[in-house]
Amino acid sequence: FMWIATADGLNRYDGVEMKIYKSPPEKHYGKLVGRTIRTKIIEDEDDLLFSTEISLFRFDKKKDIFIPQYFGDSTSSTVQDLALETIVKIDSRYWFVNASFGIVEYNEKNKEYHFYHLPGVQNGSPVYIREQGVYDNKGRIWFVSTNGLVSFNIIDHQWQIHFPSTVFSGITYNKDTLWLGVGNKVVFFEINNNSTGIIPIVDGNISSINSLSVFYTDRFQNIWAGDHNGNVFCKRKDKGQFVWRGNI
Repeated sequence: FMWIATADGLNRYDGVEMKIYKSPPEKHYGKLVGRTIRTKIIEDEDDLLFSTEISLFRFDKKKDIFIPQYFGDSTSSTVQDLALETIVKIDSRYWFVNASFGIVEYNEKNKEYHFYHLPGVQNGSPVYIREQGVYDNKGRIWFVSTNGLVSFNIIDHQWQIHFPSTVFSGITYNKDTLWLGVGNKVVFFEINNNSTGIIPIVDGNISSINSLSVFYTDRFQNIWAGDHNGNVFCKRKDKGQFVWRGNI
């Protein structure tokens, strides 16, 4: 079968027909809860694993039922009602994130879960991260928050907050450097030596920039940034500034 994640349920295509699994109006055991499939679909011989905007589910292909997933800790806590995003797969481990609670690690070999809570209150305020995390290929996942730049080490499972109290709004990664949105500015942070600085933005109506929050590195290693007003900026890989490219 081909399994297709959509914004309105899970689809199964057998080469001839499409079977559609949707969330019913009321919750029933074995049925899908939530509409949007937010993560990559992890498939093995017997089942699928994925998250909707409501819950993390395992789909039993033989029984044709959806089963909410549990961590199986001492309190039998469940990841049900946690919307998850996939960040990265390393060997047999998948790393998911929830903005309010933290990291979920899933080992596809033994089908075990581990949960790593966010570092808690900093400067009198709880830490909430944006789910658009980036992996630096050196053992750390990075997130932005309204209370600093946050990293999680997948080796020792430790959280760290950098630049506490700074409000970050967007992030991307390229060649040992994080590119970060801080209001209407773009800041770089080199993870090897912790150096940082502001990258100039030229052209366009700079005064109209409203919170640079969407960042992307393309396959040519150019850095793109967008703000809440629809402005789009680009830094070519061999240039030292962002240039306004238009408004969408």
